[in-house]
Formats: sequence, structure tokens, C-alpha cells
Amino acid sequence: MGEGQIQRPVRVSQNEDDRRSLCRRYPGRLRRHRGRRPGARQRKVLPLGPVPARFHWLVGAGWDRDKDQGIDNRTTVFAGIGNTWIDRDTTRFNTDYSFTFTRRIDEIEDPERKERFSEARLSWDYMQKLNPNNQLESEFVFFVRPGKVSDNRFNTISSLTSALNKMFALRFSVQFIYQNIPALEEIDLLDASGPQIGSVVVRKNKLDTVLKFSFVVTL
Repeated sequence: MGEGQIQRPVRVSQNEDDRRSLCRRYPGRLRRHRGRRPGARQRKVLPLGPVPARFHWLVGAGWDRDKDQGIDNRTTVFAGIGNTWIDRDTTRFNTDYSFTFTRRIDEIEDPERKERFSEARLSWDYMQKLNPNNQLESEFVFFVRPGKVSDNRFNTISSLTSALNKMFALRFSVQFIYQNIPALEEIDLLDASGPQIGSVVVRKNKLDTVLKFSFVVTL
């Protein structure tokens, strides 16, 4: 996983036909996968037993580093269940509910946050093909600590991809990264004449916004 990247789980369906459909919908996601940014993740389908129709098991793990948010190292492992509400060639919508174990190391140690803690994780994954050349996607992940609900965060990405031809496409995306209790940062204190007279530790901004415009090449 890279900086600010959403961690996508593996969904384990009920039967072999569903698993074959899963491989068609998410090609390559059931094999070892290298992240597009620093860090990596590995997914594996586990024999967790049967689940009702339109339900699935999910497992996942990820690692990320976000200097802008003051996070030097964060590792997460999660497992749970989810619903597949719509699964068509033109539309896909899934919701997931899971339990997460997190190990987080900030650049500046935070006395209000333990290094290891658990979280409840809620997410959705939506895709809509507007026409043969344009596709809309939205992903949302929300975390909250059961013992301290004020310590919550979310990460959401919405994107529009327009295919120019079979090889080239343009992609525009907007991402919001929110932490209700952000990490700490150190700010220099200056006197009126300019020299530094000390420093103070404060919390970073709660919300980060990332806009991206990409040129995509499919080989």
C-alpha cells in the first residue's frame, strides 16, 4: 500500500461459480500484488466455509506511510463479512463490515494514542459505467475505535475515467483523507525580529484533499 491508498479486501464468495466470477471482476487480485506506490500487500482466499447468497467473507492487510499526516509506519490486518448488492457488467456495489488490528507509529509520539489498537471498519465499493468510454468509481472506508469513538477517520476516493481508445485513457480523481484526532507536528516559534526562540507541538489539520489528473496507458 502507498501513501493515502485505500486498502481493498479479498472477498470470498459462497461457491465455485461465484469465485470464478470474482476472478473475472477483479483480475489478478487473487495473486500476490505489488502496490503502485511504496509498500506491498498480499491477498489470499481462505476456506472460511459457506455463507448465504449475496454475502461474502473478506480478509485483507496493508501497509502505508503518509508524511503529510505525520504517519511514519502503519500496518493493518482486517477480516469480516460483506454484501454484494449489485454485480453487473455496468454496475457494481459492495459494502463491507470488518474488524481491524492496527499498528501505527507516528513521526512524533502521541500520548493520546497507543501504538497498537483495534478498530471497526466499514466500507463501500461502487462502479458505474456511464457509457462504453466513461466509467465512474467511488470507494469509501471508515474506521472507529470501539473504546474511543472520538478517534475516527475515513478515506474516500471518487474518480472518472474516460477512454480515448483501447490503449489510452484520462482519469480525474478527488480524494478526502480525514482524521478526527490528527497526528502531532512541531512548529518553530519566531520572535518579531526573525530568530527562532523555540518550538511548540500542535495537531495537524483534520482534513487533507488530493486532486489528481492522470494519463493512463494500457499495454
